[in-house]
Amino acid sequence: MIKRPICVASILYMTGILIGLYTSISIAFFICLFMITCLLFFLWFKKTSYILFLLFILLGFLAIYYSEKDFATTYREVYDSDEVCITGVVLSPPEDKEYKYRYTVQVSKINDDTSYKGTKLFLDFKKNNNSKGGSYKETDIPTAGDEIEFSGCIESPKEARNYKGFDYKAYLKGKGIYGIVETTKVKTLSKNNLSAFQQMLQRIQRNIKQNMESILGKEEAGLCIGILIGSREGITEETENHFQKSNLTHLLAVSGSHITYIITAFATVLGKTSKKITQIGTILFLIFFMALTGYTASVMRASIMGILVLVAGLLHRKSDTINNLGISSFLLFLLNPYTITDLGFLLSYAGTMGIILLGEPITNKVSILFHKFFHIGR
Repeated sequence: MIKRPICVASILYMTGILIGLYTSISIAFFICLFMITCLLFFLWFKKTSYILFLLFILLGFLAIYYSEKDFATTYREVYDSDEVCITGVVLSPPEDKEYKYRYTVQVSKINDDTSYKGTKLFLDFKKNNNSKGGSYKETDIPTAGDEIEFSGCIESPKEARNYKGFDYKAYLKGKGIYGIVETTKVKTLSKNNLSAFQQMLQRIQRNIKQNMESILGKEEAGLCIGILIGSREGITEETENHFQKSNLTHLLAVSGSHITYIITAFATVLGKTSKKITQIGTILFLIFFMALTGYTASVMRASIMGILVLVAGLLHRKSDTINNLGISSFLLFLLNPYTITDLGFLLSYAGTMGIILLGEPITNKVSILFHKFFHIGR
């Protein structure tokens, strides 16, 4: 009997993803190798359950194989070619950088070809050179929900140039971004093209930003918003450098501590209501909070684990932390196999596993040494 089967399935699925991502094995060879391995396992262990678990390696390999194939072929004909005309919808407010505004655009068509529909690009809208901040009027700058049209060359993201260097292409794959386009002119075709839920999220984020800035000031508000919902748009480069030098960058990442505060706050505010209502209300808010923070890996890990703890309470079951960790990672891999390359995912899960597996043994050892030291001192 395999203990914590979902954890085992998640690890095997992750193994298949890593094999497909970092080896050059052909799909035909891998399937043949997989079938031989399954046969040997059956002959040795005489259990079909082991073969079912090995199947998750194949599923992980196929998931990353077809994702890689999609990224390699979808934009192959338009990468670094002549200028193309692109129509799409802006998904989020612009990142205001020094010399440009950066947008995430969901493509509708490229040169009247709708086969690219649903894919995403980064659009770098260059500012005017007349001043450092640019001379565009606020009404000229597209915002979330605008359907826009622009022209430019689609640049393929760059891979790591040095050994173990930063792989920008893999980073963008994790965000579903197929390429980058630079332009100096954008035409707005229509507005309010996001769903009602997306518009609500944008409105809440905008209200949070405006209220924070009116109370704290722009720079302090940017830092506070970064700590609250993980948005770093308002944090200056100098402030980020200070956090990096003091090894406190993790404070700007939304993670498990935020989820703990949310659960505690709901338990306090709704403490006089029934326990079931409190748990259901907290679950719904955690789902909303994942959307508000942009579905980042660390937030989804902590939120899913928090939801599983609450669901276990609703079902009068005992929650298992390691099992919850396995379920959350498996769901993230199913949604996006490139999550395995996300630094936030790696740090979040490694830190959580370290706390779960090493926290108690280290605490006990320190406690023994502490008591022994003071005993000797007497």
